[in-house]
Amino acid sequence: MTRADVGLIPGEVLSAGGILYLVAFSGLALFSAIADRKDYLERDLPYPDAFH
Repeated sequence: MTRADVGLIPGEVLSAGGILYLVAFSGLALFSAIADRKDYLERDLPYPDAFH
């Protein structure tokens, strides 16, 4: 972890920030996908094409 240091910022802090970033945006993507699926089911709409 000492090789991951950037100036005065320890590598542990940078790694924790990276993990927090990944978890936050993965959660946002999952929430968005669930909300879209719920919306399509409630409105009885066909799912969009994968290539759309």
